[in-house]
Amino acid sequence: MTPLLIFLGIVLTGQTAWAASKASDVKQGNALYHQGKYDEALAKYESALKEDEDSAVINFNMGTALYKNGEYEGTIPHFQKSLLSEDHQFQAKAHYNLGNALYQSGIAKENSDLKAAIQSLRESLFHYERSLILNPGDQDAQFNSQLVKQELERLKLKQQNQNQNHPDSSASRQNDVAQKQQNSAEKPPSGEGNSGREDS
Repeated sequence: MTPLLIFLGIVLTGQTAWAASKASDVKQGNALYHQGKYDEALAKYESALKEDEDSAVINFNMGTALYKNGEYEGTIPHFQKSLLSEDHQFQAKAHYNLGNALYQSGIAKENSDLKAAIQSLRESLFHYERSLILNPGDQDAQFNSQLVKQELERLKLKQQNQNQNHPDSSASRQNDVAQKQQNSAEKPPSGEGNSGREDS
């Protein structure tokens, strides 16, 4: 399987309107992130989020640190909140990272919940496509979009094979119901005092 191209840069902010403690937490979190101390960075970002839970920048940085820790499901709400930014380039990065998180989350579910895995990859593909609308020249997003399309087809084929081979699959159940209906149509119901055949 070809590896996914990952962009997980944190966002530095130049906003001077931020409260001093929030800005300090983000700055310290960024320094810890760059040192590979993701758990400590997360603690700083969490502290900053207490002061501004809807901040696109803090949520983006929180999502990247969670992603680095392999907590793909946990990144999703943070990257979704980071989409609220009005900066289109920032939104493109948020869509891209959300696509990465959804892809990783979906692949992790492949053996336990194939239907959920397929849905997660569909959502991943949507976010790569949104990223490409905002930044059409992003070759990494183009590569990842193609990769997810291939993986999505692979999972759909796997699901079809499971449905065909598994006796409890919905297609099999539909065939059983149709067969029972056909059998009952072949045998007219017997009424009281009737042997089941019609007399002329």
